Amino acid sequence: MENIIKALSMGEYGIYVWPSFAIAAIIIISMILIALASLKRAQHTLKKLKEYQEL
Repeated sequence: MENIIKALSMGEYGIYVWPSFAIAAIIIISMILIALASLKRAQHTLKKLKEYQEL
């Protein structure tokens, strides 16, 4: 167990590494969610345009 804690502390650099990793993960997840929302909006717009074209 002590070896795991020592590995995660990364020689006292863990205090910088893990928050940076968390921030990067949050940014990447946010970008994915924004892209999916944009895709959904674009698909909805396309559907509306196709319906309008059929009239």
